[in-house]
Amino acid sequence: MVFSSLVFMFGFLPAVLVCYFLFDKRFSNYLLLAFSLVFYAWGEPVYVFLMIFSICANWICAMGISCAFRFKCSGRHTPPPNEKFKGMARCWPHHQSSYSWVF
Repeated sequence: MVFSSLVFMFGFLPAVLVCYFLFDKRFSNYLLLAFSLVFYAWGEPVYVFLMIFSICANWICAMGISCAFRFKCSGRHTPPPNEKFKGMARCWPHHQSSYSWVF
C-alpha cells in the first residue's frame, strides 16, 4: 500500500483517523504505532520484525541515555517527581552552541 492508493485514502486513513479520535488520548501513540506496523506489513511483512526490533532497541537506548543524563546532571539516579522537568534547566549547557555534549 502506498500513500496515493485508493485503498489507503478511502480505507486505511479514514479508519486510522476515526480510531484516533474515538479512543482516549492516553492510547493515541500506541494506536498510531499499531497502525504504522499494519501499514508497513501491508507492503512487506518481513520487515515488520526488523521495525519492531529497531523500535525496541531505540527505546532501550533512549532510556539509557535519559538515565545517564539525569544521573550526571543531578547526582542521583532519578529526580523527585516534582523536579522531573525542572532539572533539565539546570543541566542545559548554555555555553555550548552544538549538541555534541550529549554524546
